[in-house]
Amino acid sequence: NKVTVTVIKGTDTATKVLDVYYETTPRKRFAKAEEQTVKLEQPVNIMTVEGAYLQYGNGGDRLGGSKMGCLVPGVPMTAIGETSSLYEVKLSECRTAYVPKEYVTAGGDGSKCVNTGSWSVSNDGKTDKVVISLPYRLPYYYRDAINPLEIRVSLYGAMNNSNWITQRGALGIIDFVDFEQTDCDVLTAVIRLKDKHSWGYSIEYEGNNLVIKVRHRPESLALKDLKIGLDAGHGAKNPGAISASGLKEADINIDIVNRLAEVLKKAGAEVVLSRTADTDATMAERRKIFRDANIDLLISVHNNAVDNPFASLGT
Repeated sequence: NKVTVTVIKGTDTATKVLDVYYETTPRKRFAKAEEQTVKLEQPVNIMTVEGAYLQYGNGGDRLGGSKMGCLVPGVPMTAIGETSSLYEVKLSECRTAYVPKEYVTAGGDGSKCVNTGSWSVSNDGKTDKVVISLPYRLPYYYRDAINPLEIRVSLYGAMNNSNWITQRGALGIIDFVDFEQTDCDVLTAVIRLKDKHSWGYSIEYEGNNLVIKVRHRPESLALKDLKIGLDAGHGAKNPGAISASGLKEADINIDIVNRLAEVLKKAGAEVVLSRTADTDATMAERRKIFRDANIDLLISVHNNAVDNPFASLGT
């Protein structure tokens, strides 16, 4: 394409014809070869360490594999297969998942199937706390339902033996708690909320008891009373998407975040950043920054890119 560019300043005019070439061969975005899982000759007992997470399968792209969710340290599992960087773990009779080898260590008693004990629900002032009594730590999977507003936490290797859910005092955000035996060895806690929005929750173990803390709605939603986390996606050796002109997503993300931080600060909000320059932080590190800061809201900034510079397909 021959593009004529004309620049006018006052009475002066300059014109130049540019030759613009479009490469019709698309770039290979995901060149990573598919790696097959090799079954282990003998199962291996492993334990999670700080930063551990489960992913659905052994695939991946520039963002890594499709993640199920995080696990706290000290959760025992049994590895039954592996790739170069992942263990395939047995969650239940009908379900396996994958965990990165860098986030586990050898040890523990492996996967078990246990009976659950009694439950309790209480209000500790800032959160409503659900405690599920267990004789043994189990892996879990959590997700949010939108309508109705529910938090669902599945325990792998659990059989329901809970006759009591004891509520201690008035609750702040939880409407009610129930449980479902969703498979022969999978028990799901169902936590229905009475607020229009979920304000976040944490899952941890106290001893062998699973503790789910559901945050109350902030007393004030004025910006001056909120602590807001801003996460600029990617950075450093992980540039994110790259435009046809070579522009890096990571650079755009940090520019947007820095500008947004100034706007929020002028409105009186307290701002917490996961990065302030062209540095990289793992998902676990970003999560820890915001968890430790006890933020009220999180905004994670990302952008996409397309191969065709002449097609406008959105941001």
